[in-house]
Amino acid sequence: MKKINPFSIVRILSLFLIATALPNQSFAFKPTAEFGHVGIVRDALEDIKRISSKGNTLVFSERAIKEIRESTASVDDLTSELLTNPAAHCDDELLHDCTFRINSIKKAVIDNLKNDATRNGAGARREIGHALHTLQDFYSHSNWIEISGGDSPNPDLGLSLISALSPSQITCDSTQANLDGFGLSSLTTGYFPLDGISAPAGKCLHGFPLLTDGIHKDSPLQIGHAAARKTAVEATRKFIEEILDAEGIKGNDLAIAEFMDSIGTFGVVIDDTGSMGTEIAGVQNIIANLVAAIQTDPEISFTNFLFERYGDPDIGEPSLSKTADELLNSVFSISPNGGGDCPELGQTALLRSLDKSEVKSQLYFFSDATSKDSDLSSKVESLASEKKSVINYSITGSCSPVDPAYIKVAQATGGQVFIINPTETNKLFNLIQPSLKGDLEPILIVQDANSSTEKKYSIPVDSTITGITFSIVSDVLSTAKVFRPSGEEALLNDSDVTITTLSNGKIIRVASPEIGSWNLSVSGSGDLSISVLGNSSISLNDFDFVEERGRLGHTGLFPISGKPILSDSPSLAKAFITGGISTATFEIRAKDNHLIQLIDLNKGTGEVATDEFFGSLTLPIEPFRVYVNGIDDAGKAYTRAFPRVFVAQTVKITPEIPFIELKPNSLVKINFTVTNFGNAGDFSLSSSETIGLITSIKPSTVTLATNETATVEVSLSMPDGISVGNDQKGSLVVEVQSLSNKEINNTAVVQLAVENLIHAVIDIKPGDSNNHVNLKSHGIFPVAILTTKLADGDDYDFDVSQIDLSSLTLSGSSVLINGNSGNIGTFKDIDNDGDKDLLIHFHTDELNLNTLSIPAEIKGVLLNGASFIGVDSISLTPAK
Repeated sequence: MKKINPFSIVRILSLFLIATALPNQSFAFKPTAEFGHVGIVRDALEDIKRISSKGNTLVFSERAIKEIRESTASVDDLTSELLTNPAAHCDDELLHDCTFRINSIKKAVIDNLKNDATRNGAGARREIGHALHTLQDFYSHSNWIEISGGDSPNPDLGLSLISALSPSQITCDSTQANLDGFGLSSLTTGYFPLDGISAPAGKCLHGFPLLTDGIHKDSPLQIGHAAARKTAVEATRKFIEEILDAEGIKGNDLAIAEFMDSIGTFGVVIDDTGSMGTEIAGVQNIIANLVAAIQTDPEISFTNFLFERYGDPDIGEPSLSKTADELLNSVFSISPNGGGDCPELGQTALLRSLDKSEVKSQLYFFSDATSKDSDLSSKVESLASEKKSVINYSITGSCSPVDPAYIKVAQATGGQVFIINPTETNKLFNLIQPSLKGDLEPILIVQDANSSTEKKYSIPVDSTITGITFSIVSDVLSTAKVFRPSGEEALLNDSDVTITTLSNGKIIRVASPEIGSWNLSVSGSGDLSISVLGNSSISLNDFDFVEERGRLGHTGLFPISGKPILSDSPSLAKAFITGGISTATFEIRAKDNHLIQLIDLNKGTGEVATDEFFGSLTLPIEPFRVYVNGIDDAGKAYTRAFPRVFVAQTVKITPEIPFIELKPNSLVKINFTVTNFGNAGDFSLSSSETIGLITSIKPSTVTLATNETATVEVSLSMPDGISVGNDQKGSLVVEVQSLSNKEINNTAVVQLAVENLIHAVIDIKPGDSNNHVNLKSHGIFPVAILTTKLADGDDYDFDVSQIDLSSLTLSGSSVLINGNSGNIGTFKDIDNDGDKDLLIHFHTDELNLNTLSIPAEIKGVLLNGASFIGVDSISLTPAK
């Protein structure tokens, strides 16, 4: 069985247990608080400007700054793979590793942004956030403020490597909290040990509230905090400026604009089976119009464009492109083909597309059939919610009533289902066009039953709205009328009005609407769906249910996993609004738009940044959306909706670790904890992933009493012949569902990474558990590469007979040839398991190692050309 970084899991759990044992007020430094990472990032980035080649001023948008600062704070989250990496926090005197990490990410981000073909602004913002966490921790966790006077950033940070002091050089006195010896003049950082209270003799502790003092400056109560925070702001600004001024980025309007703003993915998911000819032509027309719109308006820009075709049983790989022209080429490359039976694999296609999409994306789904895999709809909903993405459906036929999966996911994400004639497909561009500048914001979203009696809705248009779209869909739509603040109806022949009539709906677009209260009146029968969206700078950009978690002394308010839990205790929530507003009042409404309750969220409490809202609420039983109402900066009333539907649940599923790295020829197992807070019952477990792995879950059903928990195990492996790119990423979605009531369910999402490099098990100096190597011996030492088998319980499948022996190196040292024979190594059973292993030798003088105890890597190539690696620890005596 493949162990999933067991030390990291133990360390995470240990830190969590220590953290939960201490009172909340003891956690001074909160990465999501104003004085912590999120405030530092905002203060540094909000004044950075660049002038484009056309004379326009480019600045970081509020939503882009939010992405960067959330990434920065996330390194302290219990769900982060970086949580237990001391180099990511500049702890444990790992100055070389810390600065190497900062420099490496900086280079990778620059390479990303200057590549016009593969640029990914969202990825650059995520990675730069991780680097900024390390950079900012340098000033809080080191003695830089003391030895420099705290006047300016370290000039080497982000530009070159910084060496650490030796283990024998004293940096703190016996308290391990007061600088002494070399710590008075040379750079050092505190140690962050597992138990929180010990560090090597003569070294400094990081320090923890109520446990022990140290040299950190995380808390406003710590001496040096103000200087450390101020310097971290200046260093963050300098770091970002260096990236913007880097060769290939400076003067590159597209690179700078994509780095400075966050728009998301525009995606098309289309069924290309034999009956879809007319619909495919309609989609081709839509994308051709999209390309034309972009050519005439340079402000139209998405992070990327996604195309996914699917049928049954084959599903294409989602393709991402930087331009709409490439999307157009993809759409024109398909033709109707195959099919024969009605249901298709639409939900699987959506899962894969969501996995490749950026946050806050728009996906448009086109099909004339129901889904063969409708059981995946809850997982699609879960992944869409995590990505905060909206899915709209164009359905042009069905061999059965409209698939409930389409309606369910559209409602949950804030999208709509358009049931139209195939010839009407191209008309949907009139729905898509207003969203092209990335500023289309929900004002009203309704799912209800239509009625022959007119239903009326009031919609405030504030001073920032430059266009408004009313999209109404109903099984039978008798009337759909929009009225101006004056009471006059907006009619087709009005110069500012565009009306698109569909088989089961109407899209009414008003350009430059006057400020005031507009009204919508609808009547008909059957299901009713309404979306009113305005082009505006004011956005209810985020609303999350949160919980306090993080590493010891560094907890923050991070989003919960899955759906919120129904409880008598209030749930914590955090909201973020962009744009110019004076007041904000939050409320939750049912899907049919009736008010459930007001919620009290306060701006800039000590728990969150000054531009965020935080509070608590008791969750209702019925599904709900969150709205904010208030007055904008011009004194006009505004309303915004958060598109996701929240449904409080009585069952929860939690992974033991939120990320998995898979390797070729290996098996990974991960445990999930299922907790039932409701009535006793039976629950089913299922999983889906987006890469093409072999998965199994045991047990697949559990019986749970109230407040009882159970553990289930998910196994993942790569099937033979699977083709994966370097560092391919994906998602695993695991769902728990009540067998007696399918509405009782919850999901957990685990991030997947597939490393294309094959791994081998090695043993340096077999028989010597300490692996001592004397660099001054001028001698040779043995290394064993073991044959391993998954069937025998090993971590990997690996056959040493398939190694190209001449390719082997160990940390810079080439493998030695046996005497005059010209042969390399000896095949023999070294670990007494009946398999032939490989024993080889290396010369100590060639080793490129320079610390006392570090991992050493064997690298090589197999006879089929595939690369592999093996790692074991080595103890050097003395250091080189």
